[in-house]
Amino acid sequence: MKIAISAAETSGDLIASALVKSLLEYQPDCQIEGLVGDKMSDAGCQRLWHIDQVNVMGLSEVVNKLPSLLRLRNSIVKYFSENKPDVFIGVDSPDFNFKIEHKLKQCGVKTVHFISPSVWAWRSNRIKKIKASTDLILCLFPFEVDFYEKHGQRALFVGHPLTEKLQPRQNYKPSKKVLLMPGSREAEIKSLLPELLSTV
Repeated sequence: MKIAISAAETSGDLIASALVKSLLEYQPDCQIEGLVGDKMSDAGCQRLWHIDQVNVMGLSEVVNKLPSLLRLRNSIVKYFSENKPDVFIGVDSPDFNFKIEHKLKQCGVKTVHFISPSVWAWRSNRIKKIKASTDLILCLFPFEVDFYEKHGQRALFVGHPLTEKLQPRQNYKPSKKVLLMPGSREAEIKSLLPELLSTV
């Protein structure tokens, strides 16, 4: 089986690496290739493109890199249209991946989107684009499946990979510690961490 995959952010690389490990445990001879980060490569993906080519934040960074982002997206579509996989998996980054999924679906490639955008919370009209782009949504939260099923979109609850890493502690005693999570991208950290620190 040949699986194409596209993870355009560091957080997607981290979460998708767990998916890749599971897929290869289930089917060891499976070939997984595409736009990947270091963690996905370490998990067994063949890198055709690196996420550093895409990993952007904020309007100005997107505008500055827009021509190269569009070229990369077109290259991915062209490559997988000519070298058809059994399935294409877009990991998060809906603005980048749904266009790829849509074009590949039109070419007859089965498409899956891993990590639902928050359509249940805002911009719910995106459901039309999602239905046109992907055959299946893999959801981190159970309530997302209900939302998609009401709109006629196939969805499957797969759980959040973080739950596998966090072990419940016995005799847990609450503390007054606060965890600050400014993001996974350098620009997010530079922008958000000072604000978060100023509130503590």
